[in-house]
Amino acid sequence: MLSLISGSNIRRFMKLLERLDGNDNKSATMHEIQELCSSKGYVIEFVSDRTENFGAKVGIPTRRNTENVFVKWHLVPGEIKREANKVGVLKDLRSVINSPKLYDATQNFLVIEWIDGKTTSKDDVERLLLAVDHLVLIQSADVTRAVLRTHLKREWLGQQEFSDFLRNIETAIGNHREGFGDSADLWLEQIREMDQNRGVMFPDIIDPNERDFVLSHGDYKPDNLVFVPQEASLKCHPVDWVYAALRPRWYDIASFTEGCSGNAELENAYKNRYCSQLPSKISREQADKSYCQHRSLAALRVANANARLLTEGQRGEFTRSLDTLGALLEKLQFHP
Repeated sequence: MLSLISGSNIRRFMKLLERLDGNDNKSATMHEIQELCSSKGYVIEFVSDRTENFGAKVGIPTRRNTENVFVKWHLVPGEIKREANKVGVLKDLRSVINSPKLYDATQNFLVIEWIDGKTTSKDDVERLLLAVDHLVLIQSADVTRAVLRTHLKREWLGQQEFSDFLRNIETAIGNHREGFGDSADLWLEQIREMDQNRGVMFPDIIDPNERDFVLSHGDYKPDNLVFVPQEASLKCHPVDWVYAALRPRWYDIASFTEGCSGNAELENAYKNRYCSQLPSKISREQADKSYCQHRSLAALRVANANARLLTEGQRGEFTRSLDTLGALLEKLQFHP
C-alpha cells in the first residue's frame, strides 16, 4: 500500500505534535491532540487507550484525498524512541514482513503508516493459520543488513531472569497459601525443582544455539495482527514492533499459541502448521522438544505476570496459568 502523504504534510503535522511534547497527563494530552487536529481539519479517531499510552487514527488531507496515519503517544521516557528505532530497523524488510512505514517521531509521539484492515480473535482459525505462515516468512528474512546498521539485540531468557520468575511465583503462592490448599506445597516443591534442574529441563532456553536466532516480533498475537483483503486473498500485517529482537525461533510461535490457548486441538494445528515449514535441518523430534520448552516458558511468563492479580483478589487467571504450566511440564517428563 503506497502512501500519498508528502514530506511537507508530515513535517507540518510533526510540528503540531511537538507542541504537545513533555505533557505527562494522558487525559489532557488526548484532549489537546483532539482539539489541535480539529482546528487544522485533521480527522482523529482514538483506537486504543492503555495505562501509559494511547493510539489514534489521524486523517491528513492531501491533494487527492485524506490519508491516514497511526499516532501513538507514550508516557515513559525513551519508549517512543526505542519503538521508532525498531520500526526503522525493519524498513529494508518491509516487502517481506509487512511492517508499517515509519514517518517520524517526537519525544512522546510516534507516527507510522495506518494499515487499513482488521485484527482478529483467537477463534478465527483461518486467519490465524495465515498468521502462522506469515511468521515463517518473518523468520526467514535476511536480517544481516538491519543488524549491522542498527544493532538489533539478541535476547533470550537468562538463568537469573528464569530464577526471578520462579521466585515471584513462589512468593505469590506462599503469601496466599490458604487459597491453594494442599496444592500449595506441591507447587512450591515443583518450583524449587524447576530452578535446580533448569539446565536439564530447559537447555534450549537457558543456553540457546545462537545459530538458530531469527527475527522475532516479540508480541505476536491476534491483537497485533492486521489482515488486509488483497484480490482473492488476505495479507497479514503485524503491527506494534516495539519488542522486536533476534531470538530463538521458537519464541514467537510459543507466545502465539499461548495467546490462542484453551483448545488443545487448535494449538496442535498451529504448531503442526509451523513445524511443517521448518528448515530441513531441524528434525521433528528436536522441534517437538524445543517447542515444548518454549511453550512452557510462555506459560511461565504469563503465570509471572498474573501473580500480581492475587493481591487484587483475582486467583482464577493465576491458577489457570499454573495449570497450563503444569500440563506442559508433564510433557517434558517432569512430574510434581
